[in-house]
Amino acid sequence: MPAPYFYQYKITVNSNLECEIKYILGYEESQSHVYKCDFKIKKSQLKSLKKFIKNSKILTSDIKQSNDIPCGGCSESIIIITTQKISKKSTDSIRIPSYPEKKYEEVITSLYKRINNLVPKNIKDELEQKREEYIKDKKRN
Repeated sequence: MPAPYFYQYKITVNSNLECEIKYILGYEESQSHVYKCDFKIKKSQLKSLKKFIKNSKILTSDIKQSNDIPCGGCSESIIIITTQKISKKSTDSIRIPSYPEKKYEEVITSLYKRINNLVPKNIKDELEQKREEYIKDKKRN
């Protein structure tokens, strides 16, 4: 049975420091339940993120999907797009699976936290308020 209060979001971090979070409430992208917020980050934040990614070696690792995938709950995934060649196999992007092998869990979780922490608190609070209103509305109907 699908989650009744499903939501998803996508955070885009660009090298020009212009970023976006797209927040979708429910399974369908109806205009009334899609929120986009633009924000800027500092050069130092982008530099720190890039350094973390480089030092983590996730760009050059062959990260496989875990065989131990939970039923239900949340999942996260990431696509890193770069103008630099990542490896001999790929030229511009890498997709990290939603449930990576155990040996990569810690570094991937840390990367998600770093990316989420780039979103300003006032934007997170506003989107969380929208989600709470959406849930209340769903419960009434």
